[in-house]
Amino acid sequence: MAVEQPTAHAGGQSPAHAGEQSRIHNIGYRNYDGPRLGRAYARRSLYSQSLRGAYGLGRSVKSKVLPMLLFVVMCVPALIMVAVAVATKAKDLPVDYTRYAIIMQAVIGLYVASQAPQSVSRDLRFKTVPLYFSRPIETADYVRAKYAALASAMFILTAAPLLVLYVGALLAKLDFTDQTKGFAQGLVSVALLSLLFAGIGLVISAVTPGAASVSQPSSPF
Repeated sequence: MAVEQPTAHAGGQSPAHAGEQSRIHNIGYRNYDGPRLGRAYARRSLYSQSLRGAYGLGRSVKSKVLPMLLFVVMCVPALIMVAVAVATKAKDLPVDYTRYAIIMQAVIGLYVASQAPQSVSRDLRFKTVPLYFSRPIETADYVRAKYAALASAMFILTAAPLLVLYVGALLAKLDFTDQTKGFAQGLVSVALLSLLFAGIGLVISAVTPGAASVSQPSSPF
């Protein structure tokens, strides 16, 4: 609601009947009466947005180039290994599932170095951290959502080539039991690797503002 006050006359005199000339306008503002989704929804939304951002989804084309390129680089060697195994009718894959991430650790390190700062730097740069905390979300919720999102993004990066190897091994008619066991062990190893690297990357990014391309000396943690 808005109240329109009467204007003064040229000589500075107020209208004689100010009360009669005042008007009340309904400009459409009203209280929100919809559902309150709470902290759980806020955590899920922050997690989803951060996970998408780790691959540049919902951002500019420039933001998509590096993470997508690294994803392709992670999968190409696995495709080559599968093609060789199928063509040569090999008895086993050229590399174990648990060793693939070790061989590709340079690519994984580059991904962490590029995406961990982005996970927190955008919030610092655009000063959106106070907006998060103006909602029913606490500092621990913010940290957990960011950590889970980066760990999930890294798991996708490291597990995708293992899936390629596994499918290729089955197409090459390698032993199903051995390949399934190796694939499961590989998934466990990259899951632990993702948890470790995501934690280290976020901590370094949060306490080193220069690495996040922002000038604020404090972190949202």
